[in-house]
Amino acid sequence: MKVSNPLTIIAIFSGVAECFATVALINLPQEMQAIFIYFVMFFPILIVVAFFIVLFFKPYVLYAPSDYKDEGMFLTTLKIREAVSEVINNENIEGGDSKSLEFRLNQAIQKNIYKIEKEHILSAVAQGYDSCGTLTVVTGYSPRVVVEVTKMLLDSNELIRDQKTGKLSLAEN
Repeated sequence: MKVSNPLTIIAIFSGVAECFATVALINLPQEMQAIFIYFVMFFPILIVVAFFIVLFFKPYVLYAPSDYKDEGMFLTTLKIREAVSEVINNENIEGGDSKSLEFRLNQAIQKNIYKIEKEHILSAVAQGYDSCGTLTVVTGYSPRVVVEVTKMLLDSNELIRDQKTGKLSLAEN
């Protein structure tokens, strides 16, 4: 059985620690047992509180690429995170600038999402998938996204469409 959920791993660790602590409690002198009982009671609570603090402030550190259905989505979230951090670091946030900052963040996110979608679609076309229908299945993107990105790639001459068959192929540079 593969356990990859962070909370499950923490629960197993905490349970094993409690078992060992209970066994150790029997062998302690009477005056130390009272102190040790408090430790045994509060240790799991401390671990759970620490977990939720990490989960609240840095949720992305608890997951590995294998936790995602498509490991490419892990990289997508990291790239988007970097883009957002870059925009925030370059901005002087003032009282009335929140709308401007929100607009710039949305632009940075959309730009990075488009770049990743474009890379996936170009990669799929290079592998021989030559229609929007097959690109939708292969990439997992919605038909609307595939059509929009394909249209942009055709407009920028990165893709070409055969006039007779309608099949897509990479433009030769």
